[in-house]
Amino acid sequence: MRRYAVIIERGRRNLSAWVPDLLGCVSVGRTLPEMRRMIREAIEGHIEVMQDYGDPIPPPTSTCASVEAGRRYSVLVERTPRGFTARAPDLEGCVAAAKTRREALLLLRDTLPRHIENLRWDGKPAPAPACLGEMVEVRPGPPRKHAPWTVRGETCLPRTGGRNGPRAPRHRVRRPSPRRRGGLPVRA
Repeated sequence: MRRYAVIIERGRRNLSAWVPDLLGCVSVGRTLPEMRRMIREAIEGHIEVMQDYGDPIPPPTSTCASVEAGRRYSVLVERTPRGFTARAPDLEGCVAAAKTRREALLLLRDTLPRHIENLRWDGKPAPAPACLGEMVEVRPGPPRKHAPWTVRGETCLPRTGGRNGPRAPRHRVRRPSPRRRGGLPVRA
């Protein structure tokens, strides 16, 4: 079981979510329950495709918390090479860094009210919290027998034609599903 941090942002007509530990893992939904289901499916699919390609699965290093500063703001705490960084996605530029996760979170709790006060001094209103940080548990499935672009353990090249050389036989090449990698369907 792995627990990944997920940031859910509210748009004008929908919700969008992204996972800081899995680059490119995003999802969009209309309601919060739908969004939670879809981001869990996106994480599972993302991990499955990484396993298929033989990429290492990054361990979850980010966590979510909330800080009270007149309103409840979500905070993302991420591991960096030199320690930890805590930031509030709703408040641009509100960041705290420290050697431990706890110190970074405590430092941000002190910094957040000052940041909002500085916004008011500049004549800007404090933004309403639009992000929600959650931890999502995912159980990665076992790796599949064959990775994409392989047939019976042999690596195959993608189909080419014309100037690029002869076409590979269609039945020999196993292509990844266009929905999984976000690619376009391939014309036969």
